[in-house]
Amino acid sequence: MRTIVITAVMLATLTSMSGTSHSAEPDPGNSIVPSYIDLVGMHQGVPDPAGAFSVTVRDNANQPVAGVVVTLDFSGCPDLAPASDQPYSGLTVDCGAATVSATTDVAGIARFVIVGSVLHRSPASTAGCAVIRAGPNDVVLGQTSVAVYDQDGVNGVGANDLSLWFCDWCPVPILCPPQTPRNDYDHNDGLQTDFAQLIDRYFDETSTATGARCDGQPTTKSTLHADQGGLNAAWTECSTGGGTTIAGFACDTNSGAPHSVVFSVVAPPGITALTAFEAEAIVIGNNPNQPLPDWWRFDPQGCRSSSMTISLPNSQSTSSCEDALVGATLSSRMYYPYVEQYGGRIRVVGFIGPPSPVALTVGQEYGLFRLTINNSKTTGSGACTGCDQPVQIVFRWVKLVQGGSCAEPAIATMSGEPDVLIDYPASSSRVYWQSTFTDVDPAPAPVALHLSRVGANPQGELTVEFSLPVAEPASLELFDVRGRRISSTKSDASPGVHRVTLAKSGELGPGLYFVKLQQGGRSTLLKASVIQ
Repeated sequence: MRTIVITAVMLATLTSMSGTSHSAEPDPGNSIVPSYIDLVGMHQGVPDPAGAFSVTVRDNANQPVAGVVVTLDFSGCPDLAPASDQPYSGLTVDCGAATVSATTDVAGIARFVIVGSVLHRSPASTAGCAVIRAGPNDVVLGQTSVAVYDQDGVNGVGANDLSLWFCDWCPVPILCPPQTPRNDYDHNDGLQTDFAQLIDRYFDETSTATGARCDGQPTTKSTLHADQGGLNAAWTECSTGGGTTIAGFACDTNSGAPHSVVFSVVAPPGITALTAFEAEAIVIGNNPNQPLPDWWRFDPQGCRSSSMTISLPNSQSTSSCEDALVGATLSSRMYYPYVEQYGGRIRVVGFIGPPSPVALTVGQEYGLFRLTINNSKTTGSGACTGCDQPVQIVFRWVKLVQGGSCAEPAIATMSGEPDVLIDYPASSSRVYWQSTFTDVDPAPAPVALHLSRVGANPQGELTVEFSLPVAEPASLELFDVRGRRISSTKSDASPGVHRVTLAKSGELGPGLYFVKLQQGGRSTLLKASVIQ
């Protein structure tokens, strides 16, 4: 009897061993990993959806493995890094290990949108620099190349990033060194068509902010609000060259001479290293209760979407004012509607790529860009209505961007001259079409925060003065030169000027410090030296 029982047990064991079985261990051959991923910025705390990707984990029987941790290891990518805080739900960051992790769902899928930026230009990451692992045994599922939209690690995707992209670009690939993956947004191992995707990230305004860095370095650059200089807009010519404030035509032909507006700036002090600019103009009809006339709809869905071009001021004719950035690349986009149902917003960005800093002479007028509209679709079949209706174009603001560098972008950008915002007219920042009418500006220009140091503070005391434009919670943070946060102060102060002592005498050692003021989506940075 005992022999029969043993035999039965042995038979049952052999049957179990010979049957089909599988392990919940991730299997690299059956799992699906991306060959490329994109690190993106964020806007108002929301990561740019352009960076979405997923990893599918399956076992050796090709079954989904749920509830396991998938880790992306960026330690092999020396020039870039994920942000220390990841706003996408379910992500975990380990700054020391340079990893970002997520957990698979019931379908075995781990989803990611990773915020990150370029930290250094050299050495550049090679293909497949990030390793993807899964499960408690850290099974390597594969490797992935990493592209990054935020090229300088400050202020999200801006004009400086467009300029820095060209530090890696080569017009004749066969004669160039291997192209770095960090700029390869279409993931085809070349850079011939990728810049258009970076432009889209800029104009989509979904990567306007940089995530906090693991090394604690600041991620916002100071922007000063100019109190000298100003903006000009004039038909045909620069304002000082005889440009006019009103233009129009009979609206009776689809051909004939085009109409152009020159947008210029009278240089304020402190523009010593201009590499790019960002600007905005708005187009407003004379009736705030009616949509903008179709003849002025240059947005992608507009009636005359291909009738507007942006160029350098001297690209069509010789202008009396010098181009601020000779040889710059310009790009633009119109957004509609701008405010509720009336008005269109035109964003323009200009930059030298790679960066080549330019100094502007204080008080001299410089042309930034020329907006040209043709007469297409004015009459006949398919005509767009409203050519004869009065419209005004308002040059609302320009930010003069300084300090780009192909060497170490974040460090060079932070230590260079501050960017300068100008949002008031020099002579006139408005032009009119067909006839003048009462000025309308449906929204104020973006306001800048102001932050300055009070006194020399040679004994180590650090007192700052700051102004808030609106009644929103604000914060002041103090960092040392290595980016370590020393103190953080919250404030519900009302709009206006305020003064705060961040450190008393003797509390700070000698060295360089940074003070960051933030309110809502705005921020500014102040450098402060302490000498003892």
